[in-house]
Amino acid sequence: MTKLELSPRGQIGFNGAVKNGLYLLADGERYIYALGSSLCVAELGNSTRPVSFYEHTQNISVLTVSASGRFCASGTTTHGGFTSEICVWDLIEEKLIYTLQQHKESVIALSFSHDDKWLASYGADNEVVLWELESGSAKMGSRIVGGKAIRALSFTSTCSSTLVGVGEERMWVFDIDYAAGIVKQSPVNLGSLVRVYTALHIDADDQWLYSTTETGDMVKVNLRTRVFAASAPQKRPFSGGLHTITTNASGNLIVGSASGKIVLLSKNNLAILKSEAIEGGITSLAVSPNSGVMLVGTKECSIFKVGDRAYEYSSNLIYYRFRTGFVPMSAADVVCAVLLGLWALGLGGYGPLKDTVKKGTPIQKL
Repeated sequence: MTKLELSPRGQIGFNGAVKNGLYLLADGERYIYALGSSLCVAELGNSTRPVSFYEHTQNISVLTVSASGRFCASGTTTHGGFTSEICVWDLIEEKLIYTLQQHKESVIALSFSHDDKWLASYGADNEVVLWELESGSAKMGSRIVGGKAIRALSFTSTCSSTLVGVGEERMWVFDIDYAAGIVKQSPVNLGSLVRVYTALHIDADDQWLYSTTETGDMVKVNLRTRVFAASAPQKRPFSGGLHTITTNASGNLIVGSASGKIVLLSKNNLAILKSEAIEGGITSLAVSPNSGVMLVGTKECSIFKVGDRAYEYSSNLIYYRFRTGFVPMSAADVVCAVLLGLWALGLGGYGPLKDTVKKGTPIQKL
């Protein structure tokens, strides 16, 4: 009997539970996202082209793309007591460069330095580790003081020796001396403000730090003095909290809420400039500086294509949503039939398909 070997052509799906698990690549034509243990790369507007993917041995918990667009790092989650992994990929040559292992149980946050020389990671073991990309080795680390957990991590925009973390009730600045192998951590002076900080953005001049919170407001910090500057809105924070942040071409802030609001905020005073709602809690915002396209990922595992540089909403849902599977719109009818057949045979494990396919709420221009 001849053995038949089948090679997969791609993946169908999107894991919206991974916060900031969706990135537009530098060419503005492809996007990368997490799906289970796979890191998938798809092409905008071309649902007939197979999705390429890279495989982990564990489920992906976090991913990030370098400022140059060349490198991607993805971290995983595993069982308690076991070591999770970080994979560093070269997106130009389409290959795995390193598999890094240091953190126990889960990798929570990742960030590349602006010059692509360093990768910072934070894990469930409450350790920040600095990896040298030239050698793929861990050079130094720092355990977080005070027992509070970090939710997001970022190098500053112009300096690889300064790293910022935000999380439970605190913000941290890590000053790195590479020559001496020392990482010094110091808290940001937030006064009496107590929040759980969920995501952060640092402006191009490294003067201002912006952070979203679980309580639904934005916090602005002077990064040079490391002192709290402002928070907004004061009276009506966004329902469900804010969990992701990016910027448009003018530097104003775009944030996404758990209640499905996409909001444009002034970088100067955090005033609301524009707001619109979509279906599903927002977990990812991805902007292409070249094409002006923005993708929005939701907890309900939908991906929306949005706007241009002026932040105008221009188009609808890229993907129809299934309970456990996701397909391009042009292939929806075919895959529905396949899934229904598998379910009927007891092979698919998808459960009844009633009400599992939903088209997203159309997005109108503001």
